[in-house]
Amino acid sequence: MADQIYLSNAGTCTEHDSANTSRELAAGAQPADLQEKQVPGWAAVTLATCNALHAIPQSYLGRVAGLEDWKVAASSRSQDNFSRYNLPLVVLAAACTGTCQAATLTRKAVAFTNVAATRERLPQRARAMAVLTAGLPLSPENPKQISQKAGQLPAESRRSAAIMALSASQAVPGAPSQRAQNGPDPASIPQVDIPHASDCWFKMKITTASLLALALPGLAAAGDGGGGGGGGGGGGASWHSHKKYVSSEKLQSLIRTKDLVAGAQKLQNIANASGGNRAFGSKGHNRTVDYLYKTLTNLHYYTVTKQPFTEIYSDGTAILTIDGAPIVAGIMTYTPGGEAAGPLVSVANVGCDAADYPASIKGSIALIARGTCPFSQKSLNAKAAGATAAVIYNNVPGELSGTLGAPFLDYAPVVGISQEDSVAILAKLTAGTAVEANLKLDATVEERVSFNVIAETKGGDHDNVLIVGGHSDSVAAGPGINDDGSGTIGILNVAKALAKFKVKNAVRFAFWSAEEFGLLGSYFYMNSLNSSQTEVNKIRAYLNFDMIASPNYVYAIYDGDGSAFNLTGPAGSDVIERDFEDFFKKKGVPSIPTEFSGRSDYAAFIENGIPSGGLFTGAEVPKTEHEAKLFGGQAGVALDINYHKKGDTVDNLALDAFLLDTKSIADSVAKYALSFAGLPPVSAHARRWDADRAQTLKRSGGIHGHAGHSHSGPCGGGASI
Repeated sequence: MADQIYLSNAGTCTEHDSANTSRELAAGAQPADLQEKQVPGWAAVTLATCNALHAIPQSYLGRVAGLEDWKVAASSRSQDNFSRYNLPLVVLAAACTGTCQAATLTRKAVAFTNVAATRERLPQRARAMAVLTAGLPLSPENPKQISQKAGQLPAESRRSAAIMALSASQAVPGAPSQRAQNGPDPASIPQVDIPHASDCWFKMKITTASLLALALPGLAAAGDGGGGGGGGGGGGASWHSHKKYVSSEKLQSLIRTKDLVAGAQKLQNIANASGGNRAFGSKGHNRTVDYLYKTLTNLHYYTVTKQPFTEIYSDGTAILTIDGAPIVAGIMTYTPGGEAAGPLVSVANVGCDAADYPASIKGSIALIARGTCPFSQKSLNAKAAGATAAVIYNNVPGELSGTLGAPFLDYAPVVGISQEDSVAILAKLTAGTAVEANLKLDATVEERVSFNVIAETKGGDHDNVLIVGGHSDSVAAGPGINDDGSGTIGILNVAKALAKFKVKNAVRFAFWSAEEFGLLGSYFYMNSLNSSQTEVNKIRAYLNFDMIASPNYVYAIYDGDGSAFNLTGPAGSDVIERDFEDFFKKKGVPSIPTEFSGRSDYAAFIENGIPSGGLFTGAEVPKTEHEAKLFGGQAGVALDINYHKKGDTVDNLALDAFLLDTKSIADSVAKYALSFAGLPPVSAHARRWDADRAQTLKRSGGIHGHAGHSHSGPCGGGASI
């Protein structure tokens, strides 16, 4: 409709526009007439300052209006619902914020409602709020403080506002004070209660055209507050130019345990409603992505994008019995599923050649030793020889799982078993005793589309960017509330808190997908930037937070300077490590280094020479006696006994670690959002050297060699031979 078109293109409002609209309405103009003239009808009267509450989150407006979701009321075709809830809501928000920026929200309300049917219901419901607004100066204070001041205004101030509004509607020439002198007797103005105004509770005097107070010069001077730019990085005024620059102390003060728990519970609820997990490309992960995207978008502080990519998902479960006794069977990534039952036939040598498979293998299950050639070659050979399935036994102590390396080839269903379990089986076969096997392998191998969620501050220097990341997916075995729901929610809470401040450097929050399948989302992201080294060079630092609430936790900082593990990060990583160490020292809390080996999403950044760092509270590795003395907890017990398991739930988070690590995230974000002092300037040569060194270490096994946060299991990786 015309109202929508007009409002969506509205610029700075003027008193003249409002006065003309008022006169036309007073003369009996109908909405259709106003639409033809591209005048927004009563919508302009309601919010005559045009570019309105663009900066105010709709969730806040819903709260101050006493509505859980204002859109529910807006979508109603009921005239009473619209006039009772939405019009007061819009004007209430204008009054509570002391701004003259409301057309965006009004446009959304108008889109759901018949303007002509509700025009006559406007007066008793919405007008009075603007009267109060006219009596308030523009202020950078928060809405609640302004609303409290509103309730303290003397009656005469409210009457003056009403007089000024009426004078404006009559287009009386002269300054506001002169208009007031020509206004009506204040005693003739009736009193009205404003419904559903939990924060702006008060009674006030109203006048027929009091909504036009929003267009008074003192308020209209706020101009166009819509869109773009920045709190500190760009030129010109912006909608959050009144905000103060972020500080560590203030940002930390906004991090609260109850908010972290609420966020973790949200992820738990998503998993519970989605088959118990949030694995990439699943319903649970897609819901996680939607939750992150909506939460960040509603802040109106970030440019938020979903970055799609397609990867192969592989997962499965296996039940194997040998002569009726259950045997632990490890899944091979990319194996097809299937059921097989029959004699177990030993393959000669290690099954790397077709000649190793006897004729008796046809219709049987092949038993193959590990070694020499890839698991994939053994599986392909077994299938070609007619085997219904293959069982590969380990050549060293321990259970066996791994990967076939590539999907969708003509494999036999294949699992791995331990060396210990193979001993008795081989003894029977060597003695000529028949061994019966039964395998039920439920496997999924499919392409899945998934999404990274990227949110970058609209303000700040976009040529100097801090990226803060963690992964949003879980393994298929459980909900992943510590791994990495804790990092996800910690980062999200810092992002929400940061929206209250200005920044000098742009901050980009990244929620990576498919980390549990081989760091796929973060690698995809960096590969998408690699065509432009200029974009890569804009990234001044990367901070990673993967598992920050482990139940038997340590406070571990990635060893950027290599002093503990002789594996240094790119230049500047030592500075990041030291900054984290300083935070914990100031809190009087010990910290320890953890190997900076690339086992989480920082790997893609290290390999591009970007200074990196982060925090980690531990996975499946047992806590040492020394660590127990430093941090408490139980020595000899895994730092997270629920790692990659069904028990990784909100009930098993260490809330003290969760809170302190999130405050540390806030400290680092505040620091680098203001300055990258101490970090080396971007040098293409130095970064290339760091990147080449990282790639060399990766090829030699120096990277991805530790078990601090390993990804054995369904990661698209693992042993292939």
